[in-house]
Amino acid sequence: MRITNCHSLELNDCQNFDELSSLIDRIEKAVDANIFHLNNGTISHGWLGASMFYFYYAQFKREAHFSEKAEIYLSKALKHSSYKYYENKYPTDSYDANLACLGIFLNKASENNLLNFDPQEYLESIEAMLHQLCRNKIKFSDFSIFSGALATGNFLLNTSPSENNNILLTQIVNAIEANAISDDSDGIYWSSPRLYDRIYLGLSHGSCMIISFLSDVYARGLAQEKCKKLINGAINFVLKHKSNNLGEIFPHFIHEKKLQAQFTLCYGDLGVGYSLLKAAKILADRSVLKEANEILRACNSIKFESMLTFDASITYGASGIALLYERLARLEPKNLEYWRAYQYWMEVIPRYSLSENSYCGFQSHFATESDIFNLSYDWGIMGIGITLMRYLDGSLPDMEGISRGI
Repeated sequence: MRITNCHSLELNDCQNFDELSSLIDRIEKAVDANIFHLNNGTISHGWLGASMFYFYYAQFKREAHFSEKAEIYLSKALKHSSYKYYENKYPTDSYDANLACLGIFLNKASENNLLNFDPQEYLESIEAMLHQLCRNKIKFSDFSIFSGALATGNFLLNTSPSENNNILLTQIVNAIEANAISDDSDGIYWSSPRLYDRIYLGLSHGSCMIISFLSDVYARGLAQEKCKKLINGAINFVLKHKSNNLGEIFPHFIHEKKLQAQFTLCYGDLGVGYSLLKAAKILADRSVLKEANEILRACNSIKFESMLTFDASITYGASGIALLYERLARLEPKNLEYWRAYQYWMEVIPRYSLSENSYCGFQSHFATESDIFNLSYDWGIMGIGITLMRYLDGSLPDMEGISRGI
């Protein structure tokens, strides 16, 4: 096994290969010992996440019997994918997002020859259902990638293009335009219906989430003039709220009491910088590129000791930060700072192993005592393990789009 990402750029070898490889094995044992806690088919905290973990682990270890576990958990996820099993627990939960992630997973797994069956029948059913659900979300002006139209939009961007899919993507763009709110000058923004109509800026719930989505639609060649206009208006709005506060250049949302500053995939300046860099590269906009680079240079100075990254997970932790830096490095492959930052955040993951528990010492910031969350893909050790495996073995597949469209 090798770190193909880093070696190709002549960076230092993994400083802790043996330690991280051993940690992955211990994570697998912890997943296996705690898998009985799972009770739903989702990727975020259910059997689909477990299936993805074991597909990766089988390839990482070159041991086919782990694929059998992956197939068992995938079968459970598929059996529980109908709406009758859906449970809404948090404000941004949606059946749309669960179904979209299942579809993206099946597409990516099939492309990488991980499946022992043809998923086409499932994918056709998922696509038809998502089309129906998306039109309903458009009516309610909900453009969240979790609860709204962008859940389906993300699936459409990660499946085979078709006339019907392109039509729906264009309809989503039209609805985004129709629901844009103008500020007092040249900026536009959107409110979040499922989150108390707050005005978010970031990559998970706000303007940068929409900027990222529209950039992908533009790159596909759809509604380009409209996408460009909307992207520029949204960027103008975001940049108006820029400050010089390291670690909190941008607020999570505006016009309300500030939340605790954080440097995570869910919230924080790195997601803003990522979305602006992505838009700048796709639109070939030098002025936006300059702004993005300035934001990202500030982000590069944030470290483990800054205490703005709360655990090792994908959502609130070092794994999510590493994922964003990997994406940044692919956008700007000549900028070695992004590869170095990716390597740095991967190497500090073990430092978050601080608790006495059955999850290799890792504890979810989101729900510290929850077995499901400590185990899960989004908030726990399954996501941490997958992130580590992809770091140590760059030949492993990339499930691009499955985490917040990233």
